[in-house]
Amino acid sequence: MDPLLKQRLVGAMVIASLATIFLPMLFEDSDIGSEFHDFDIPEIPVDFKPERSATRPSTSESEATVLAQDSVSFPDRINGVSGQLDQKGSGRLTAWVIQVGSFSKAENANRLRDKLRHAGFPAYVESGNGTASTLFRVRVGPELDQDRARIQRDQISTKFSIKAIVVSYP
Repeated sequence: MDPLLKQRLVGAMVIASLATIFLPMLFEDSDIGSEFHDFDIPEIPVDFKPERSATRPSTSESEATVLAQDSVSFPDRINGVSGQLDQKGSGRLTAWVIQVGSFSKAENANRLRDKLRHAGFPAYVESGNGTASTLFRVRVGPELDQDRARIQRDQISTKFSIKAIVVSYP
């Protein structure tokens, strides 16, 4: 094939490709395809009052103690349990888990986890680094209410004769 003809054919293909890409952009409506839209959102009326329920949930002693310690408590309840913001103010919920045991062998941790699950507790194994090797922690939970976590801890301690502790999660 003649080199001049070859150059002309390649040039024609390049121009046709560019036209295929850029010509639709010229004929498009400028509003279509833009990511940002301006919406006319009216201001909140000055006399607007949100609806509130007729009954206010009562504050338990533990919640009153927490409020007295300068922490922030959610006014709404989640699944019947009031959540609690962490005291650092990051806006994350604080949850609690019961640490039942810590093992150096995964088999031992899995055995205890299975016993707890068989008894109806939501148990799981979490691995982490210890001072010498990997540790496998058996935990139950998480629970949003610290008092409920303590009740579960007491149930586990009496049923399995294990000294468990309540720790914050995660």
